[in-house]
Order: sequence, then C-alpha cells, then structure tokens
Amino acid sequence: MLTTHGYDVDETPACLWNISDPHDPRLLSVVPAARGGNNVRSAAISPDNRTLVTGAQEALVWDISNPKKPEQRPGVSDGFRTVTELAFTGRDNTTLAISTYAAGVQLWKIGPRPARIAFVPGSTGDIGSMAVSRDGRILAAGSGDHDAYMWDVSRPAAPRLLRRLVGHTTRVWKVHLSPDGGRLLTTSLDVGAPVRLWDLTGRSPGPYAILRGRIRAATLTGDADGIATVMTDGSMRTWHTDPDRFAVTACGLAGAPMTAGERDLYLAPPYEPACH
Repeated sequence: MLTTHGYDVDETPACLWNISDPHDPRLLSVVPAARGGNNVRSAAISPDNRTLVTGAQEALVWDISNPKKPEQRPGVSDGFRTVTELAFTGRDNTTLAISTYAAGVQLWKIGPRPARIAFVPGSTGDIGSMAVSRDGRILAAGSGDHDAYMWDVSRPAAPRLLRRLVGHTTRVWKVHLSPDGGRLLTTSLDVGAPVRLWDLTGRSPGPYAILRGRIRAATLTGDADGIATVMTDGSMRTWHTDPDRFAVTACGLAGAPMTAGERDLYLAPPYEPACH
C-alpha cells in the first residue's frame, strides 16, 4: 500500500493506493485533510498496513484495516506548530516518531490513549525531515542548524544520539537512509554542492560522495550505490558511486578510444587503457 499527499493548496487530502501491480495503481480511498483547513504535509503507514498517520499542525491517526473506509482514531496534538515528517520505528506498529518545526523530534505511543514516550536528545527546534532504517532501530533527521543527526531508537524510552554530521552550509531539508542504516543521503540548499552521501560504517563518518550542480531533489535508489536526482531544469539523472560502474558509464560516453598517435602525443609511457 502507498500513501500520497501534497501541500500546494489548502485542505489537500492524503490518498491510499493499492500498488500490488506497479503498472496499474488503484486508488482505494481519500483521507480528509486536517481540521481548520490545514493541508496534509506528511504521512506514514504502519509496518502491518493497518494504521495511517497524517500530519499538519497535529498528527491524525486512522484505522485502515479496511483501506477503502478509513476510520479516525485518537490523534496527537501537542503544540507542534507544524508536523514536518512522520515515521514508525520498531516493529510494534504503535511507536511513532514525529518531527516538527517548533519542538524537535518526539517519540509517541499511539493507541486509545496516545502518550509521549520521549523527546529525542539534540533535536530541539527546527527539524524538516526524518528517515528510519528498515529494522526501525536507527532514526536520522535533517535540521535547520545545517547538520544531520542520527539516533539509536531501539529503546524508545531512552533514545541515544549516535552521530552529528557536519558539512552543509544551509538547512538540511531532506534525508534518506539506506535500508541497512549504512549510508545517509542529505539534501540542502547549499550553492554548488547541495547533496552529500555519507558512509556511516566507520568510526568517523564523512561524505564519500558530494553531488554538485543545480539539484532540486535527490533520493537513494534500490541498488547498492545509486542516487537519483531531479535537476532545477526538470531533468532527472542517475549517479553511481561505485568506481567500476562509473567507469563503464564514463567509457560509454567517451566515444572512440585514442589512436596510437594521440597516445604518443598526450600520454607519457607506460600507457594503460582506461576503458576496456
């Protein structure tokens, strides 16, 4: 199941889709926008596909056991100002991470009586985006202070800060975490180099790929090293960070190989061909 939403107009709803056939997605239902004319700007579906949460100035909870007829359940409203992202953590289908512009990241237990579990340390203030590893143990977020953060949330009552990733010069407005939690893609408004890919497997993580150009949006692809980007001119590009795959792509674009005369003119011996 897939949920989509947008916030370019007032009272924009969320939509539930059956994507069992990716070539023929079917609309199941339309979930109303938040109260007071606030459009839905974030949404998350629980791992068991039985609960939908939508966010605006509050987090509304919906029972979607019957996805064609969502039923509203007790939600969460605690002075968030704006809910920027929602994500289920763990596998219990009830622990929800909520990021906000005014109150950082919080962990909540949803159900008949929703209750806050914990404030996530180091996330005070303006958080624009979150991502969760496939096992629900690692939570990442992008902040208005130009940095990205990662926490261990395997114990929701005691979330633990793992890393603070420093390098961007403007707000980090989008983060994407690989399923295994080993790579993090961050997107900012930095001029010239807005996207960074971080290797999180070592003790001192750093960006091992910096994408340059007029990039509007970026995400990790399904393979091991791919990044898909949308450029400001509306075009899409795919990037690979594996040197061997990049070499294949570059050689395919390079055209005919050098002639013997060109090699003698431009290259010092011994010569080893870059493309095979």
